[in-house]
Amino acid sequence: MLKAQLFEAIDRNSKQLVDLVNTLTPEQLLLRPEGKWSVLEQLEHIALTDKIVGLLLMRPHSSIAETETVMGQARLEKIIVTLRARKVAAPDLLQPTGSIQTAEQFTTQFTEQRTAFKAAVNDGTIVLDSRTFKHPYLGEMTVIDWYHFIPLHAQRHLEQIKDILGN
Repeated sequence: MLKAQLFEAIDRNSKQLVDLVNTLTPEQLLLRPEGKWSVLEQLEHIALTDKIVGLLLMRPHSSIAETETVMGQARLEKIIVTLRARKVAAPDLLQPTGSIQTAEQFTTQFTEQRTAFKAAVNDGTIVLDSRTFKHPYLGEMTVIDWYHFIPLHAQRHLEQIKDILGN
């Protein structure tokens, strides 16, 4: 049941993001508010983050939480999406480098990563358990917290992209 709910959240978020990206012109992808990332850079950051989180959750870890979640979906949503005006600097590893140049590149990479992530959960490569991994700003989070984090993080940037576009 939990896996189905988590997959549904990932799928819904993926569809929202891909649907929006597929409507953008090359000029819109390059829109950049002063001092911020362009739409395309935000998309690259989402793809980078998804990739790194997937790799992180495949690692063994000896720290186990006493509960299924440390943060919980509602708290993560408030911190990540609702309070998105609070700026957090991404670690160097997650900074856009220009590796994604088009909407098509993003859509292909993003879709493949999300499919691979769900497959890793289905085949047991990623186990939905209480192992914890540290987020650089949020602290210790369980695998399930991280699973909630993935679509919420993308939703944060989707809302920022909508702001840039004036939607």
